Amino acid sequence: MPNVTVDGKVVNICRWDLSFQDCVDKPFYITNVEISMILTSALIIIVFSFLVYRRQVLKTPLWSGKQFAPLDGLLFWILIWAILRIAASIIKLNDLWPTSIWRYVFFNVGWWIANIAVATYTCGLFYAIPRMQSHRFSSIYTSTRTLYIPNPAIVPYLYWSLFALNIIFFETFAILAIKARFSKRSDLELIFWRIHWTGIIVEQLILMSLLLYYGRMLVHLARECVILAAAEDEKNKYENFANKMNSANFGFTIAFVWYILSLTCFVLFSRRMFTDPLVNRIYAGVMENCSSLLAIGITFSMIYCEVKQTYSSLSQQELSTVWTLNNQEA
Repeated sequence: MPNVTVDGKVVNICRWDLSFQDCVDKPFYITNVEISMILTSALIIIVFSFLVYRRQVLKTPLWSGKQFAPLDGLLFWILIWAILRIAASIIKLNDLWPTSIWRYVFFNVGWWIANIAVATYTCGLFYAIPRMQSHRFSSIYTSTRTLYIPNPAIVPYLYWSLFALNIIFFETFAILAIKARFSKRSDLELIFWRIHWTGIIVEQLILMSLLLYYGRMLVHLARECVILAAAEDEKNKYENFANKMNSANFGFTIAFVWYILSLTCFVLFSRRMFTDPLVNRIYAGVMENCSSLLAIGITFSMIYCEVKQTYSSLSQQELSTVWTLNNQEA
């Protein structure tokens, strides 16, 4: 087991995110990953079922133009992220290909794929805001007229450029870190990992800023449409849309704050965390399980809003039918 000297004491380094073989508390970390696999499996079932429902019942598209559709694309990438997490857990539990650098490259993909999922959803805002602005009554002026929106024609190029940047930047530093690990150069490995995770933190901060700013603006526009709409069904449509966006904004904010704080702790205190048994166990439990729980929470909030919108539409249809029949009887 690799050991380092901290404050004059020789201590064990447990990098549970890469392998359990160097961990004194190996049974704990195995149990922790097994719990995470149960939560992630539940997430896969929930997301896959919701995605199939949207595709088969609501007939929503997965692909739109030159990129993934916002909501279905988000669900698709969450599904891929969850499957990759299950695969990575199986590899770690069975200690498969311990000397292969591609094992660790594969582990790393599961982290930045989450950013691509959020980027897919965020790009949808750049299409939805102009569309929502066109639905408003043009006689009322709001500050959203001066809001900068990227040209829809360049949004797909921005999206795929971000995808390529994730592969090139994050995988490059992950490979360098693993090469340093194989060469027993722990200080160099730590530097490369810190650069890698700092890049992910910066990307998440940018995505969170875009999501919150444009997401709140879209909710504001939807609220305006509720006030200005004349027909009751139009009011309900925009009200449900605003509630759905509010729910998504809240869920993503919680997820981003948790991710950014967790990764910042890793960047600043990784050496101490991986050498302190108690802190390392707490950090492992939080990192392995909270991400799946947050993804389940976001998915359930979207399902709730979808069901609520469908129920509201059905209720409106029933009221319209009753009104028509009463008029006929009269």
